Amino acid sequence: MINFKSDLLELMLNNSEQVFSLKHKELELIESYINSFGTEETIPPISQLKDKEKLEEYYSYLSFLKYKDDIKDLAFRIQNLPPNKLLSFVSQLFDLDQEPITIYLTPIGNPIGEAYVRNVDGRFVAFVNLSAIMRYSNNSDERIAKLIPVLEHEIFHILFGRFYTHSSYWKIYQKDLTQLKKAKLLILDEGIGHFIGDRVKIEEYLDTRYEILRKTFINYQKVINKLTQGDLPLDEAKKLFIKGIAGPYFEKYFAIPGMIAVHIIYKEYEIEGIKRCLKDMSFFEECGLKKLNILFQSS
Repeated sequence: MINFKSDLLELMLNNSEQVFSLKHKELELIESYINSFGTEETIPPISQLKDKEKLEEYYSYLSFLKYKDDIKDLAFRIQNLPPNKLLSFVSQLFDLDQEPITIYLTPIGNPIGEAYVRNVDGRFVAFVNLSAIMRYSNNSDERIAKLIPVLEHEIFHILFGRFYTHSSYWKIYQKDLTQLKKAKLLILDEGIGHFIGDRVKIEEYLDTRYEILRKTFINYQKVINKLTQGDLPLDEAKKLFIKGIAGPYFEKYFAIPGMIAVHIIYKEYEIEGIKRCLKDMSFFEECGLKKLNILFQSS
């Protein structure tokens, strides 16, 4: 069911010196830059740095070189995980008797972060940057524990992408696909994905980070109001959509409100509520999104 691919990882693990031979000067420069801030653990948020995409790329190379033995071990352990470890929740949402899920285990990453889904030759596949996982812990068991919800999150996106492509309901929804409808679709997709990855922590988030979540909700609501009124230019809306996918976790315009809306639905309707969301946007709006106003005391 899950098809892990690690050809590039194996190539780089076995030939890291040759692969990086042209990068040593740049790597030395970026290592000096990181050291000027202290340790790797105290490197400032990537958003505060100039030329952040190149910096993230080089930082990923450094991480790979430093942890390549650990990365090899991590890749081996991931590929030998029991499928039910990665499919425990999504197996309740989708029929898994279909084409395999392809996950590329990559040695270095993309500035987006540790994992993402792309459409490759008409198929949805996931990429997981193993170097990025290294920063979460020095313990291999803790790294695996971090990776499992990340993988399940991406597997959901793959399966929802397939479902969306073939569903008669979503084919109708795509007609007259306004920016507002695109935003709602992104809220649903990212909301369920983050709920799956973080469902055990959401009550804690609501308890300990309420004000941060509330500010995020207010920002999200402003965007939705502008989209509803048609006051948001297309280019600006696209930038906000991108930020909704790739921005820092608690600044995401769409993922956070969507995740909490799904949490509200799950508490009342359990798994059947989420399954209904996948087939009916109006149910997601009425039973989830509208209740965010009450939760965050905002009109």
